[in-house]
Amino acid sequence: MQSSPNPIETLKIVRQRLLKLHRELIHSERKVYEQSAGTIPSSAAFLDLLTRDPWFEWLRPISQKIATIDDALADRKNPLTDEAGQFLIDQVRDFMIPDGAASGFRQNLDSAIQRDPDVAHAYAELRSSL
Repeated sequence: MQSSPNPIETLKIVRQRLLKLHRELIHSERKVYEQSAGTIPSSAAFLDLLTRDPWFEWLRPISQKIATIDDALADRKNPLTDEAGQFLIDQVRDFMIPDGAASGFRQNLDSAIQRDPDVAHAYAELRSSL
């Protein structure tokens, strides 16, 4: 009989896959941005755009989810419980796979999935771990 996966180990997998999706979305969105606004001259300029430009604002909640998971996993004073780990997994699931009307984030994500097979693959991997 197979035991159910440990929520903390599952959360680590979710984190890895969320990071991969985030990276693919950043690459994909950069291409679209550069087609519209021209080549971004440097990595520093791109980082500034990622953190300040409204074009990339829809990606920021993923960064926040990753940071929340990282903080929870790194907290040595208050080790993550299975229940708290499952709660974080559920939060990612609810955010990434919403039920109901599509949010601005979801519309942008759907567009990226449609135009970029690397994003579609990373999203499918994340979903399989949720």
